[in-house]
This record gives sequence, structure tokens and C-alpha cells, in this order.
Amino acid sequence: MQLSPTSYALLGLLSLRRWTTYELTQQAQRSLRFLYPRAERHLYAEAKRLAEAGLARSESTFTGRRRGTTYAITPAGRQALQEWLRTRPAPPVLEAASSSSGPSGPLAKPQPGSTPTDATGRAPTR
Repeated sequence: MQLSPTSYALLGLLSLRRWTTYELTQQAQRSLRFLYPRAERHLYAEAKRLAEAGLARSESTFTGRRRGTTYAITPAGRQALQEWLRTRPAPPVLEAASSSSGPSGPLAKPQPGSTPTDATGRAPTR
């Protein structure tokens, strides 16, 4: 099974303690969302994939009538995480949103035929 950065992030969290699926996704969102945003449904699916691959163990639990799943890391999952942590990281890749119309903001040069505006978006009065 090819592991993704999401796989390793979840294995890292599972190496700390057992989590219900809900707790795992909440913790991942809390700790990783600014660096590595993922939709909750992807986190739920990835936890299930880790269990199917034998890297995590799942156990059905009940809180009242509500059924849940608790995940824990397995020795194979811990080994995969340790091997990944020993690998040399790839160089960083910087991503930025771009505009097809060119730069904008206070440092951008006005386009021919355009009306210059101030910070509020209004044309300056003279």
C-alpha cells in the first residue's frame, strides 16, 4: 500500500494514543489544518484504509446507542511511521494563488484606460 502524507499524519496521531474516528479527525483539523488542510471525509476514509492495511487496529465501540470506531496504531504501523520519519524530506514547494490579470494591490501599476483607486476601492478626489 502506498502511504500518503495524510496516512503518516494519522499514524503520527495514533502513535500518541487511541482515538475514536471523530476525535482523530477533530485533532487532525486542530493541529494540521493550517499546514495540511484535508476534508473530514478524507480523514475518515484514510483511517479505514490504515486499518485495512494492518497499520492501525479498529474496534467498534458504543456510546449509548451511537456506534463509533476507535483506532490504535499496530506494530506494523509504528514501524512504517518510524521508517518514514528516517527518510530525508523533499525540498519545500511554495504554492501561491495567481491572478490571470496580473498583480493587484497598492503596488500594482495601473492598466492603460483604468481609473486609479485608493485602498477603499474609490477613485481619489482632486
